[in-house]
Amino acid sequence: MTVTPSNQEFAITHQADPQGPGTAALPQARPEAFQRRKVFFLVDSFNVGGTESQAVELARRMDPAAYDLTVGCLKKEGPLLDRLQKSSIQVIEFYPQGGIDSIGGAREMLRLAAFLRRERFEVVHTHDLWSNLLGVPAARMARVPVIVSSRRDLSQFAWYKTSRRVWLRRIQNLSNIVLANANSIREGLIAEDGFAPEKIRVIRNGVETEAIQTTARDRERLFPGIGNSKLVVLVGNMHSDVKGHPWLIEAAQTVVREFPSTRFVLVGDGQDRKKCENQVANLGLRQNFLFLGRRKDVPEILACCDVAVLPSRAEGLPNAVLEYLASGLPTVATEIGGITEIIQDGNTGVLVPPENSDALARAVARLLRDPELSRKLGRSGREYVQRNFSFERLVREVDALYTELLESRGHSSRMNSTSRWSQRRNTLAQRWKHRMTRLAAMNRDELLDRARQYLSARADGLALTSRSMTAAASAALLRRRRNTSANRAAPPTSAGACSSDLAYQSAASWYWRSTSRHSP
Repeated sequence: MTVTPSNQEFAITHQADPQGPGTAALPQARPEAFQRRKVFFLVDSFNVGGTESQAVELARRMDPAAYDLTVGCLKKEGPLLDRLQKSSIQVIEFYPQGGIDSIGGAREMLRLAAFLRRERFEVVHTHDLWSNLLGVPAARMARVPVIVSSRRDLSQFAWYKTSRRVWLRRIQNLSNIVLANANSIREGLIAEDGFAPEKIRVIRNGVETEAIQTTARDRERLFPGIGNSKLVVLVGNMHSDVKGHPWLIEAAQTVVREFPSTRFVLVGDGQDRKKCENQVANLGLRQNFLFLGRRKDVPEILACCDVAVLPSRAEGLPNAVLEYLASGLPTVATEIGGITEIIQDGNTGVLVPPENSDALARAVARLLRDPELSRKLGRSGREYVQRNFSFERLVREVDALYTELLESRGHSSRMNSTSRWSQRRNTLAQRWKHRMTRLAAMNRDELLDRARQYLSARADGLALTSRSMTAAASAALLRRRRNTSANRAAPPTSAGACSSDLAYQSAASWYWRSTSRHSP
């Protein structure tokens, strides 16, 4: 990973790397008697997506001689599940029926905590929003030594605009490290959510460079009758307009005036697909668009295309752009988020403003008009991705992070109580200083919005704790009445059930106190 001056101090640099300055260091050699580390990954599902693909590939590529890895999920579904089932990795579902904030969700959290405690995992790594909410508290209850949570987007979704963002912030503060995949995400977590800078690490995504580059080009099989028409591809889901489909469709009007035979290839699906199809039809561009839906042969499709685009209006660090560049495609993308950490305008690709169809149309037409420029950008982009975004680099950096955190936990456990209190006091002082600086920089509207989120989250927490304890008490009372009517001594299972209710109440109480203490 190339390290810029702005993020150099946060790179993992345990020792010099022979591959060159700024790259992640190789982990120290382990003794022959080294015990495999028990690591637990948690994801929402195995549906096709950037986060899911990265988690699955990371799990498959971690050294089995060094790691005993288990993957948990909230929903055991999706096409990526096949990749894990073909390996020796165990996959376990923890489905929170009724939602994470329901009684069923709380019970599933306790089930996960019991599993983590029983199996004695050393590292729990949650990879997305929903796995953060369920997995981090469960790992804390199980007293897992190292907890790594993740943030892989720019908090652009409506979910983050409510009091739930306060809860997410509190929960992620329970983890040892919050892992981001782009500097822009790290900066947002510090500036907007108030995380301590040292708590946020950046490890960028990986991409299968060799497999993509060796993919055969077979246009006639994939696009029969397409001839010599230029193909412009966009790979992205259609769950919303965040990937920029409406702006590409609008830009296509301008492009086809100069290049009438151009075909725009859209790979992906979602509830907004019908809207996109209607927009294409209304503009009279049906003959210029190909809607392919979800595909498993994306590398083969990319090998057949001439230009790639990603006109997103919000992004973390998109896998699509990495795959475009690894395929050697000249790429046009919006100048937002982590895209600017991949594409250097005019060198490895072309950057345009978000939600700007005119600029997008000009950039695409320029690449179609200038084959030499397209070849130069494609070659530079491929070389850049090979150097900085391989899966080998990703595995090496994650391994180094786990090693660092486990070693630091081993050291802290040997600290005396005075040293631990001194460290805790310094941390709290830094946190309060950072919080006051942040508040002083806010305007009146921002202060009111943050206060509204905080108070709403407090009210939600009180309501959740109240509902949890009321439900547990009601269940215990109902069982007591049944046992009384059934005569004298309660059956053996009753004691266990009552203990379960008491554990549930204790867990709910602990969870509320912990998230309150760790609120930034």
